[in-house]
Amino acid sequence: IQMEERKICTPDALVLPTAFSPNNDGKNDELFVRGFAEVEIFQLYNRWGEMVSQTTDGTAGWDGTHKGEPLNTDVFIYYIEAICPDTGGRLMKTGDVTLLR
Repeated sequence: IQMEERKICTPDALVLPTAFSPNNDGKNDELFVRGFAEVEIFQLYNRWGEMVSQTTDGTAGWDGTHKGEPLNTDVFIYYIEAICPDTGGRLMKTGDVTLLR
């Protein structure tokens, strides 16, 4: 008998790295939300609370720019809202990520 793996929809269902380096080397150049929950909104804020990126496309990443300009090395706060596919419940997650240049 094969047991079906049950995915529990908690904030851990969404995964982001703690840092990324958008330096066009083909490695870790964009920040993506991963996991099995369906992302509805992904926002990033700078240390002054200014939103620097927002998307409702769960497959879109962030390239470390704001208004077309590359941002310097810094820590950014993220806010994510997602839907749990198995229950339809809402999920929210916040945290921080470091942009390295």
